[in-house]
Amino acid sequence: VKPYHFEFCCNMRQRWFGQNIIDIFTREFPARDRQYYQQALADGRLRVEGCQVTAETPLKDGQCIRHFIHRHEAPVPAGSIQVVGQSEDAVAVCKPHGMPVHVAGQYRKNTVLGILTAEHTRLPVSPCLIRSDCSHHAPAPLPVCRLDKPVSGLLLFARSAAAAAALCGRIEGHAVEKVYVARVLGRFPATGVCTACKLRKQAKAERAAAAAAAAAAAAKKPSKGPAKPARTEFRLLAVAEDGLTSVVEPRTGRTHQIRVHLQHLGHPIANDTQY
Repeated sequence: VKPYHFEFCCNMRQRWFGQNIIDIFTREFPARDRQYYQQALADGRLRVEGCQVTAETPLKDGQCIRHFIHRHEAPVPAGSIQVVGQSEDAVAVCKPHGMPVHVAGQYRKNTVLGILTAEHTRLPVSPCLIRSDCSHHAPAPLPVCRLDKPVSGLLLFARSAAAAAALCGRIEGHAVEKVYVARVLGRFPATGVCTACKLRKQAKAERAAAAAAAAAAAAKKPSKGPAKPARTEFRLLAVAEDGLTSVVEPRTGRTHQIRVHLQHLGHPIANDTQY
């Protein structure tokens, strides 16, 4: 997408109470320096909704900060999103690698949902997809499942809230089977393997860990909540010169479950820099 103007809006966080707007944005959004935020405040591009503040004014609970920016989104693979199937209740599309499913971080329009919305004239939608708050009547399909940004594969979008609830219920009730293909490192057992290693999400880190590994790191980065049951089945699909390919069938849906279980087994995904 071409660069565009956008007004970023955020409500006050508790940890910001009593601090001024320049200190908050310099620390929380370090992509721009302090001088930039001082100039943005002077120009009116950085402001607190409904009141005038200076660089020294302490902010308080209930206030809303707005930042008007010229946004340059990171590039994603070019081309349209391929629609592979439709029904009265859902639309199935092929997600390319390198593209997030929905708004996240630096991505707002360069997402599967954003591109589908922009190209809605090419995608027949039912009236229940029309957003009542949008003057352009852009479709707002509801994602039923997600795939991480680097992952390609089938995505399912519901045409209504009722359809989304029904489809999510079928997934949670294990009436739907998900199968993934992963390139992994090491000599994967030809007979396949199943692991039920519990997982625990680590606090203040966008990652999970096997329960034992999370416990070992708890002193430095306390874990978030108790370990939860997780089960994944793996079987060998093919052997390549530079690695292996395995078929993955998760039986539960924990954060980063497949990636963590493969790491735990000693066969991490070949291009997974996080695990």
